Formats: sequence, C-alpha cells, structure tokens
Amino acid sequence: MLAYVQMFQIATTADPNSGMYKVKKLPIHEVIEIDVIERAVHLIPCFGNARETKIARAEDPPTLDQYDQFYINNHVNVDMFNTIY
Repeated sequence: MLAYVQMFQIATTADPNSGMYKVKKLPIHEVIEIDVIERAVHLIPCFGNARETKIARAEDPPTLDQYDQFYINNHVNVDMFNTIY
C-alpha cells in the first residue's frame, strides 16, 4: 500500500521553553510505502502572536492547510518522549 505525504523540515534544536521541536512544511510531496512509516506524530500549530481562538467548524479549512509551522508534541506519550530524547 502507498501513501501520498508532504515532507517537513525539522529544527535542529528543541524550543527552550517547551522542549518540543518545530517543523516547517516543505513544498515537496512524495508517494511512499506505508510500511516505512515509523509512527504517527501529534502536531501543534505555531500560532505566533495570535490571541483570538475559536472552536473549529466543519466548514473551516483543515489546520494543516492553514499553518506552515508546527511543534511536534513529544510529551504525548512516554515512548515518543524517549524516542526523541
């Protein structure tokens, strides 16, 4: 089986405040074998200085389309934390 994926570039150092790594979307898409995917990740959008938030609605565009930079949530589980550190 195959998957169509967008590539990301990862920062070389973790954010000093959160300990999470920032990733940035690249304009590169590839078709890969599903069995080469090691694990899923939990991405948190980099909101910047935005202070206004709202509950997402069904007609809103997907978050992956709205933001270009994300944090990888390495605190989501112990295995993820141990793999990254």
